[in-house]
Amino acid sequence: MRISRVFLITAVTAVAMISCDALLNGTTGDPENVLSGRISEDRTLLSGIAYIVEGELRVSADLTIPPGTRLLFEEGAELRIESGGVLIAAGTEEQPIRFRGTTQEPGWWNGIVFYGSTSLNNTLEWVLIEHGGREAIHGSVVPATLVVGYSLRDGRVRVENSTIRHSGGYGVAVHENGTLTGWSNNTVTQNASAPVWAAASHAHLLDAESKYTGNDVDAVRLVASRVEEGSVTWQALDVPYRVTGGGTNIDVRSGLLSIEPGAVLLFEEDGGLKITGTAEIVVEGTADERVTFSGTQETPGWWNGIWVRTDSTNNSLDYVTVEYGGRDEFHSSLEPANIAVGRSITPMYDSFVSITNSIIQSSSGYGLHVHGNSEVNADVESANEFAANANDDVRID
Repeated sequence: MRISRVFLITAVTAVAMISCDALLNGTTGDPENVLSGRISEDRTLLSGIAYIVEGELRVSADLTIPPGTRLLFEEGAELRIESGGVLIAAGTEEQPIRFRGTTQEPGWWNGIVFYGSTSLNNTLEWVLIEHGGREAIHGSVVPATLVVGYSLRDGRVRVENSTIRHSGGYGVAVHENGTLTGWSNNTVTQNASAPVWAAASHAHLLDAESKYTGNDVDAVRLVASRVEEGSVTWQALDVPYRVTGGGTNIDVRSGLLSIEPGAVLLFEEDGGLKITGTAEIVVEGTADERVTFSGTQETPGWWNGIWVRTDSTNNSLDYVTVEYGGRDEFHSSLEPANIAVGRSITPMYDSFVSITNSIIQSSSGYGLHVHGNSEVNADVESANEFAANANDDVRID
């Protein structure tokens, strides 16, 4: 193939040959095809063109990217969708939109961040995003190719039929102040960290049809946080959920939390799951697809366990495995256990959970501890298997 054009890539003095790869993908030499600074007026890019992105490209108006367009990011560059800004990148299966580095290596550029933009029109559909995740940007505590919100700014976006890969960090980071207005049929793979880092309050947004394997760490990392989202379901993904520890727990305070058969939750050291306030929990595994609550290390007492502190008669654990918990007692539950129900000191909580067809094992304390003001199903000892718990399998005060 003969390539004879020389392309001007700056408006002043820099003249250089753009890579063969960029030429074949449609880059033109017009300096208007270099994007940098701020887009403060609505703009639609040209289809089939490869644009070079330099530095911080800040968007505070509507930016529309048509099918077939490519954005090539220089080293350390980023695309920031700010308050008042909207990104509409809707490709097609035949003509995807590509966001990639000018050099094709993980962590070459920072990534795309929704930084104060809460428009329901924000869209990434049939896009390929790769080579980002260079460093944590604008309040994100982790580097990721796609960052949604951060500790002080909201952000939202819909992502469908897209691939996010070759990040120097995580593929996607969804902060507690961010949200995904849609997430389906995506592939997040070949990233240096895990595919997804997200607040636990957003776990229900992830779908089982998407693919999360092929990363250096094949797990969706959930940051322990409050869950007050109404009725939500955590689906069984093709990787486990990995829950942060360090003395923090996922605290479900309202609504109904359902967990689908086959889901696996692995807790880091000193992490746990609490069902409190007016919340309900329904975990219904099957004989072939149990729901597993375990530790990231198979050591008794590695994580705290599950604490049910609500009186809903809907609370149920069926065909689950709970193991390697019992590290610490939950706020005056008095004794550590894989599963603690209720509380023994004032204020006392009348709590309930039905536990059937389950395996409760390898606790450093009790397998199950039921406080005197609380109840479980009458056949709890015969309806489940208990093994290798350091104290009694079941304690009912």
